[in-house]
Amino acid sequence: MRPKDEVLDRVSRLHRWNCEHVRTPYELAEREFTKSDDVADPRDALLQFMVAATPHDAVVAEILDKHDQIRENMVSWFESHFIGDDYGMLVEMIDNVPDTVSPVKAKPVYIQLPDGDKSMLMQAWRVSVPNSISSMSF
Repeated sequence: MRPKDEVLDRVSRLHRWNCEHVRTPYELAEREFTKSDDVADPRDALLQFMVAATPHDAVVAEILDKHDQIRENMVSWFESHFIGDDYGMLVEMIDNVPDTVSPVKAKPVYIQLPDGDKSMLMQAWRVSVPNSISSMSF
């Protein structure tokens, strides 16, 4: 493959991976996969994130085709996580998440979003894999 073709191929793959599912959250909401009033359960948000995050087309297709079944098979429990000597918090651990190799840690967070000339707080989820240096909020 010529160098120019390699660059174009790489850019094409990056564009597809980063932009292909930009409308997916809206489509999932229209199909009623996600329930906006269920802020206590991170499973829908986590599946929505995995659709956008996984590079595997087969995983995306499976999540979209079997969303409810996959959601019901996800198992969660709470663990105490201590911060320093005096402060602790409960973190939800979720297992059986598609395309992951260990349980995912989820905790509610709030993000500030613009709303005309004001701003509003929206509840979101921070998810991470235990013992990982990165985490993602959505």
